[in-house]
Amino acid sequence: MKKVISTAMALLLLLAVPAAAAEATPAQTAQAVSETTTLFQLPMELSAVLKPEDDMRKAQILYSKIEAGLEALTGLDGKAYIDLSGCALSGVDGGADAALLDRVYSLVYFNHPEFCYATGGYVTVCESGVGEPVLGVRPEYNAFAKQPGAVETFRAAADEIYSRVKDISDPVECMLAVYDALAVRNVYNWQVGTGRRGSAPPEAWNAYSALVTGDTVCKGYAMAYRLLLNRCGIPCIAVGSPKMNHIWNIVLLDGQCYHVDVNCSNFDLPSLPGRSIHSRFLLSDETIREKYGFHGWTAFGPMGWNVAAPACTSKQYEAGWAFNGTELPLYRWDGNYFYLQKAEKWILFQGGLSGAGTAVAALPLYSRGGKLASGIVWAGGCLYYIDESTNLVCCTLGDGQRRVLGHIPFTAQPSPDGAYPAELDGIGLRYAPGKIRAVSRTRRNELAVFPLSE
Repeated sequence: MKKVISTAMALLLLLAVPAAAAEATPAQTAQAVSETTTLFQLPMELSAVLKPEDDMRKAQILYSKIEAGLEALTGLDGKAYIDLSGCALSGVDGGADAALLDRVYSLVYFNHPEFCYATGGYVTVCESGVGEPVLGVRPEYNAFAKQPGAVETFRAAADEIYSRVKDISDPVECMLAVYDALAVRNVYNWQVGTGRRGSAPPEAWNAYSALVTGDTVCKGYAMAYRLLLNRCGIPCIAVGSPKMNHIWNIVLLDGQCYHVDVNCSNFDLPSLPGRSIHSRFLLSDETIREKYGFHGWTAFGPMGWNVAAPACTSKQYEAGWAFNGTELPLYRWDGNYFYLQKAEKWILFQGGLSGAGTAVAALPLYSRGGKLASGIVWAGGCLYYIDESTNLVCCTLGDGQRRVLGHIPFTAQPSPDGAYPAELDGIGLRYAPGKIRAVSRTRRNELAVFPLSE
C-alpha cells in the first residue's frame, strides 16, 4: 500500500508569492522550539522535535536512513524508496509511528537546505493493507530535479559561489559577498512581478532558480542565502510573513540577530541586471518594521512556519558602512573594497567596509530622470559601467585609467506585454567568462556583447 503523508512543509506554499500579491492565510500562532537560538543550530538535534514517549534509538536510525536517502536522490525515478523495513514501523495512518516518521523526516529536511531538490513530502510504502509494517518512504521531488543533470548543475552552482567566499574570515564580508553574488545573477520573475503567478516556472520558488536559472522570487533568494551562509558556518534562518506574502532571512552575528532581505536587491521591478540594493542588509526589527513596513513574521522551523522569530535589536550596521546607501554591488580587490555611491554624481570609492572611503573618481553612469538606468560589472580588477552616451567603459582600478569598449545601441522601449512603460527601461550588464552582455531592462533581450581579454 502507498499513502501520502502530508507534512508541515506544505506551509511553504503559503509564502510562495511576493509582497505585491494578494494577502495569504494569516500566520499561525508562533510557538517556540525550546530556545529561538536552536533554530540557528544545524544540524538541529532530534530532541527538538521528539516527544517524551518517542523511541530515541528508532528516531536516530530513521534520521540516518532518510538523510542518506535524500543525499543519494533515492526515489527520483519514482520507483525506488528509502528502505526502513528494519525499523518496525506501523503503517497505521495517524498512529504514533506515522507521527514519529513525519517529525523526523521534517527535521532532516530542515537541517539540509541543500536538499531543496526534494519537496519535503513523501509517500510511505507498506507491504499490504492498513497497519502493515512500513517498507520505506519514497521522497517527493520538485519537477526540476527530474531533468537530466539538473541536481548536478545545482550543486555545482552552489559550489562555485561557496568557493569564492569560503576563505573570507570576516562574517560580514562573507554575508555581503554571498548577498551580492545572488543579487547580480538574478532578476525577479517576470510573470510573478506582473501578477501572472500561475504562468511562472515552479522552480522560481526554489533555491534552484536563484543559483541556476537566475529567474527567482523572494523565497528563492531566501532559501539560497540560507543554504550558502549555513555552508559557510554563518547561522542563518528563513523567516516569512503570510500577511505580507514575503520571505527573507535573519542571521546570527556575534550574539545579535539581524534581518537580511536579498530580494530587495532587485525590488524595483523590472529588475536591472548588474545592480544590488543593500537597503535591507543587517537591519533591526525596529528599522525593518518602521522604515519598510514589515510585520507578522515567523521563522521556518522543522515543522513549518510556526516558530517565534528571534528578536533583532542591534542597529550596529545601519550607518557608517560602505554598503549603506548604495544600489550597486561592492568589490574586494587588492586588499580594499571598491564601491559606488551617489552624490551629485556617482563616485567611485575605495577603502574598508566601515568608515569613510577615499573618493577615486566621479563616473558618469547612465541615468534617466535622475534615476540610475544601468548596471555594472566588477571583474579582473576592473569596473565595467555604462556612461551617459551608452558606451561600455572599462575603468582599471589600479591606475584609474578608463577606456571605451564600444557603443550599446539603445532606445528606451516599453515591455512587449505592456506591463512596464519605456520610462522604466534601462541597460543591465551581465558577466560571463570572457564577455559582458548588455541587456534591456524591459525586454530582457540582448543589446550587445563585448569580448574581454582576461
